[in-house]
Amino acid sequence: MRKTLLSLFLLIGFLTAINAADTSTVSKVERFIFLNELDSAQQLISKIEQNEYADLLLRVITNQKLSYKEQLTFISSAQSRTKVNDAGLQEYLKKGLITPSKQSEIDLDYVELRFIQVSSLRNGNKISQANSLNNGLEDYIESFGTNTEEVKRAKLYYLIHGQVVAMIQNKEMQSEQLGLEILRKAQKLKDTTFIIAANFHLYNTYSKLNNTERAIEVTRRAIALDEMRVNKSVYYYDNLLHLAVVLMHTEGVTAEVKGAVKIIYENERWRPRSYELIARGIWVSKEDKESIDFMLSLAQENTVVDFAERAIRETEGIIYDYELYYLYNACAYMLRSCEEYDMAMGYLSKGVQITRKVFSEDLSKSLADYERKQIRIEKELEVAHAEENGIPYRLIVALSAILVILLVIALMRKLKKSNLLTKKNEQINKALGENKLLLKEMHHRVKNNFLTVSSLLELQSKDIEDIKAKELAEEGQNRVKSMALIHEKLYKSDSFGIDFDKYVRELVLEITKSYGKQKATKISYEMDENLTFDADTAIPLGLIVNELITNAFKHGGPQDQPEVYIQVRRIDNGFHELIVQDNGKGLPTDFDLKSSTSMGLRLVKNFSRQLHGEANFKNNSFSVFRVLFKDSAARMLVD
Repeated sequence: MRKTLLSLFLLIGFLTAINAADTSTVSKVERFIFLNELDSAQQLISKIEQNEYADLLLRVITNQKLSYKEQLTFISSAQSRTKVNDAGLQEYLKKGLITPSKQSEIDLDYVELRFIQVSSLRNGNKISQANSLNNGLEDYIESFGTNTEEVKRAKLYYLIHGQVVAMIQNKEMQSEQLGLEILRKAQKLKDTTFIIAANFHLYNTYSKLNNTERAIEVTRRAIALDEMRVNKSVYYYDNLLHLAVVLMHTEGVTAEVKGAVKIIYENERWRPRSYELIARGIWVSKEDKESIDFMLSLAQENTVVDFAERAIRETEGIIYDYELYYLYNACAYMLRSCEEYDMAMGYLSKGVQITRKVFSEDLSKSLADYERKQIRIEKELEVAHAEENGIPYRLIVALSAILVILLVIALMRKLKKSNLLTKKNEQINKALGENKLLLKEMHHRVKNNFLTVSSLLELQSKDIEDIKAKELAEEGQNRVKSMALIHEKLYKSDSFGIDFDKYVRELVLEITKSYGKQKATKISYEMDENLTFDADTAIPLGLIVNELITNAFKHGGPQDQPEVYIQVRRIDNGFHELIVQDNGKGLPTDFDLKSSTSMGLRLVKNFSRQLHGEANFKNNSFSVFRVLFKDSAARMLVD
C-alpha cells in the first residue's frame, strides 16, 4: 500500500512539473512520439522549459530504457491532455512493454500499462489481440498466488476487460454479473478508483439493457465519489457526460444537467466533447427558451447555425470518429428543431459517411490482419513439413551405421513436431472462431447503423409536406432497409452466405407493409433451390429487387388487386436471371430503359452493370423487367 501511495505522489509531482511547461508544445511533442516522428519531437523539445517531465520526454525520444513507472507517467500525462493516436500508442507499448521477470512483489505499474494496452486494442476492435494480452496479464497476476491487497487490486484489471467484452458480445447479463463482482471487490478494498470504474462500466451495461433508472443511479454514485477526491479519476468527465445525456432525454434540461455541461465545457481538454451536449440540450429544450439561451450563452454563440459550424470546425481531428458521428447527429437534430432543415440534412449525411468509414476501415483492417496471420501460420507449417521430410532421410544416408539410433531420434522429433502441428492447428481454429465472431459483430453493428439511418429518415419525412419530397424520403428509407436486411442475414449466417429466396420474401413483405398492401397484393415466387449469394452480389441485387417491386406498386396494376411475379434462376457459367413483372398497363410504347431519367431505374441499370449484366424491359400482357447478372465467382474470372 505504501508503495502505491509513493507512486501516486511521484505521478502528481510529474504532472505539477508539466503544468509549468508550455503545455501546447508538450502536447505536440507527445503527438510526434506516438506518430513515430522522433526527429520532429526532438526539434521541439528544446522549446520546453527544462524540468523532470521534459527530461523524461527526451529519454523517450532517444529510446532510452524507462522503468514501468516512467512509461506510465508518460502515457498518463499524454492521455490527460489530448486525443492519443491509438495506433501509435499500441506500437509504442508493443515495442517497449515486456513482462517483468518473476519477483517477490507484483508490479502494479506494469499491470496498469498492460491494461491500457488491452483497452486500446479492444477499443480499436482488435478483440483477439486484446484477449491474448489480457490472458497473459491474468497469468502474470495469478502467478503470485497471494491474497495481498496489491494482487487483489491487480485482478480487477483483467476482470474489467472480461466485463467489457461480454457487453460487446451482447451478453448483457454476464456483463452485469461481472460488473457487480468488480464493484463488491473494489468496495472491500476501499479503492474509490475501482469503485468509480465499476460504476462507469455498469452504466454502459444498464444502458444496453434500457434500464435508465439503474444507469442514472450508478453514474450519480460514481460522480459523488469523484467529487470527494482531491484528484479526479479518469472517469469523472465521462460520467458527467453520461449523466447529462440520460437526464436530458428523461427529465429535460434540469439544473443538474446545466451544471454538468458547464463543468465539462470549462475544462479545455474536454470542451470538444461538451459540444454534443450543448447541441442535445438545445434540441430537447424545444420551447424552453431559457435553456436554449443558457446553452448558446455557455458556448458564446448567438445562433444555432454559428454554434454548429464552430462545433464541427473545432472538433474534426480532435475527437474520435465515433464521437464525431454522435456530434453530427446531435447537431442535425438541433438544427431540425430550429427549422434549419437543409443544414440538418447535410449534417445527417456527414454522420452517415463517418459511420461507413469507421466500419469499412475496421472491417478491412481486421480481415487484412487475419489474412497476414493465416499466411504466417501456413509458412510455419510448410517449414515444419519440409524439416520433417528432409532431415531424417539425409541423416540415414549419411550415417547408415547408426540407423537404429537415427530412427529413434527421428521418431522422437516426429512426435514433437506432430504435437507442434496439433497446437498450431488449434491456434488456427481459435483464430478462425475469433475472426468469425468479429465479422458477425461488424455485420450486426452495420445493420444497427442502417436501421438508425432508416429511423432518422422516417422522422425527417414526417415533417415534409411536399408529396414528391416525402415519396423520395420513403424510397430512400426502403433502400437503407434492404441493405440492413442483408447485414442481418450475414450476422445470423454461419457461412456468411445469404439464402436469397428467404431474403427476397422478407424484403417484399417489408415493401408491401410500407405501401399498406400486404393483404391486397398477390405475390408469386419462382426461385431456384439453394440459391445463395455473398454480400458483394446480394447487396446490389437486393437494391435492384427493391427498386423493381417499388416501381410495380407505384406504377403497376390495379390498386385494389395488384399482382407481382418474381423469378430468380440459374442459367449457366455463373449467369443468373431475375424477372419482375406486374399486371399493370405497362410503360409507354416509346419507353427506352437506357435513356430513362428515373432515379430508381437508373439505379437498376447501374447495379446491373456492377454485376456484369444488363437490364431490359418489355410490354406484353404484363410489364416485365428482366435483369441478367453474374455471381461473384463468375465476375472474378473476368476481373
